[in-house]
Amino acid sequence: MSEDGLERYAQNLRFGQVFARNDIYQSLFVQCALVEHELVVLTRAAEASAMKYWSVAKVTIRGGLVVHRSEHQYFTLQGALNTFCELTGESLGDRFDDNT
Repeated sequence: MSEDGLERYAQNLRFGQVFARNDIYQSLFVQCALVEHELVVLTRAAEASAMKYWSVAKVTIRGGLVVHRSEHQYFTLQGALNTFCELTGESLGDRFDDNT
């Protein structure tokens, strides 16, 4: 993957489209921000019955491979936004749901 790989990866993400999937879970893309050599991604569960509906992930490139890593999962959007903003350097204000 080239140096601009994360930028191109981010440009291909679409709101509401599948971001990650495994045998038991599927997450949908909400928003992202490129910070240094990482892509910070806010997602939500595809299943309405998910216990922790919101999550934050990081995407990096290592050895030419795209690596997804889950940072945290949250009960509420507010909790996920707190982490998203912390990782991207943005400000959200008071924190009230840090249940991971």
